[in-house]
Amino acid sequence: MAETMDPSVVDSVVDVGSEVEAKCSRCKLDLMHTVVAMLDGKPRRVRA
Repeated sequence: MAETMDPSVVDSVVDVGSEVEAKCSRCKLDLMHTVVAMLDGKPRRVRA
């Protein structure tokens, strides 16, 4: 299931397919997610 990501958690350069740590909106834990959509150079959608 895709999650909306808070772009403030990104510390380095990422691209679609990169893994980033993001807060899971379901379980409220910081987990590794795969970036599936970018907008203006920032991750906008991730998948657990």
